[in-house]
Amino acid sequence: CWEIGVRLPDPQPDALVRQAWERGVNAPWTSAAGRLFDAAAALVLGVREVSYEGQGPMQLEAAARDAVAAGERARPIAPVRLYRDATGVLRLDWQSLIEQLVHCNVSVGQRALEFHRAIARGLTAQARALRSEGVTHVGLGGGVFQNALLTELACQELAAEGFDVSLCEQVPCNDGGRVLRTGHRVCGAHCITGLPMLSTQAERRLPYDGTALFDLAADVEGYPFFLPGWIEAHIERRDGERCEAMQSVGFGPMRLRFRTQALLRRPARIEITSDDAQFRHLNFTWRFEASPAGGSRVALLLEIELRSRFSATLAGVDGSHRGGDILRAFEGHARQRLQPTGGS
Repeated sequence: CWEIGVRLPDPQPDALVRQAWERGVNAPWTSAAGRLFDAAAALVLGVREVSYEGQGPMQLEAAARDAVAAGERARPIAPVRLYRDATGVLRLDWQSLIEQLVHCNVSVGQRALEFHRAIARGLTAQARALRSEGVTHVGLGGGVFQNALLTELACQELAAEGFDVSLCEQVPCNDGGRVLRTGHRVCGAHCITGLPMLSTQAERRLPYDGTALFDLAADVEGYPFFLPGWIEAHIERRDGERCEAMQSVGFGPMRLRFRTQALLRRPARIEITSDDAQFRHLNFTWRFEASPAGGSRVALLLEIELRSRFSATLAGVDGSHRGGDILRAFEGHARQRLQPTGGS
């Protein structure tokens, strides 16, 4: 704030602190993102003293999470300026962001959320600037990515721009992983090998009318009530036998949001696909037909190929997932909603 002439929120620091800053006493220049979070915590929350490492940034993340939970939205903010310094290194100028953080006519939670979104968008701007040099994969490392909200927002922004994203898995993302000096090698190996497609299918006879089962599966907004890991499903548009939905899957505070398109071929088939940047390929197909033994035969095909290993982790996609698990969950949902037709 002193550098750009913006008045610090009260209480004002001791004059001795400013004198030390002006003379460069214990005030080194830094490009560490963690120090930026410390500064934001001081401006937004008034955190001037801490008793443990990362206290201010953790409280800032919690405030942003509370804003999200309360339904508050980040205000549109001016993009942070991207420039190259004298050595050709891409840097972000945070002056415009700092000016917005000290505005007290906006709630603490909104300002905390704005800050996280600005960081994520700044990172994405840097990646876009390097695309012309052939950069298509982005590796996120450093202790700041222990912040789950920042990680989630950064991955969403980068994936929306078509970048593959890799995060630390075998080594810590903080200083411990940096000491191991393996981040670049792990990232490089991941970029080469990529992610395999998950393909799973299952078939099951259920003692219910096929049309009723079709209607249950076509009710995308009901998925969070019975499918494991499904958090949100909201229909955004319907047009005859087609509908578009925004969906969210994940576990705990981490989630993957994506848009899907469904083709409802009543009463025999439902095809759910996605052109969202999170996926290289998504095919989620339901088939229904009458069973000679009574009831209906339900078949499921699920094919998923995500662009990044982190997105796969958010979605809970790994080799342990089976179509039978989904059908068992669907059967339990049908048992609660439908009456058997006999022949079970």
